Amino acid sequence: KTIYRNMGNNHYYPLFWGTSVTLPANASSVVLASGIKFHGYELASYASVVATPKGNVGSFYTTANTTDNTITFNCSSAPGSDTDIALLFMLGYDAALY
Repeated sequence: KTIYRNMGNNHYYPLFWGTSVTLPANASSVVLASGIKFHGYELASYASVVATPKGNVGSFYTTANTTDNTITFNCSSAPGSDTDIALLFMLGYDAALY
């Protein structure tokens, strides 16, 4: 599902969207997004990510590498089988900036 925002001049960009990725068995990280830009904004600099693993992966967190424009899911316990991760991406600036 995707919710778009009208940025003016007939330019529409995703504002919220959900998707999923699979963390391979015995892996402790997986790239969630790489090289994505919207209207000049790199996703790693402009997005918040909510990740919900559908299996036991121990503690987990996401990292954003703004140099490479990648977002990665990391976990402390690599699962013994492929594990789906539900994702919600939200675009925008941190509220503290306003």
